[in-house]
Amino acid sequence: INAEYMGVELRIVPNCVFRAKDPILVGVEVMGGVLKLGTPLCVAQSGGIFHIGKVASIQKEHREIPELKKGDQAAVKIAVKESTTTVGRHFLDTDLLYSELTRESIDALKAGFRKEVDTDGWKLVVRIKKLLDIS
Repeated sequence: INAEYMGVELRIVPNCVFRAKDPILVGVEVMGGVLKLGTPLCVAQSGGIFHIGKVASIQKEHREIPELKKGDQAAVKIAVKESTTTVGRHFLDTDLLYSELTRESIDALKAGFRKEVDTDGWKLVVRIKKLLDIS
């Protein structure tokens, strides 16, 4: 399944912001869904959605890996959308990060991968859809 179609919810592990600026390097834990290389990430804030960037690499125990599942922890490099994006200024290390789903990506997931996504995965997609105000 393409990274842009997957729902994921991440938390930054406390004291694991290794690089706050481009490229951002943080330790994360997957709270739900699957994180893949290329996944676009955002933060839902009171003022709207802040678009962070795309996952450029995932590293666990000094090895590159293609994905993380619920409960997994690893270091993630994020290629930011705007070069000025900074952890602590534009979003906090306590904010939850979400995959940046779109109406098109949700429709593609329903059409092509309905059986590959489990019940928890669909619940997460619905939660992200509400957070990002996707109609």
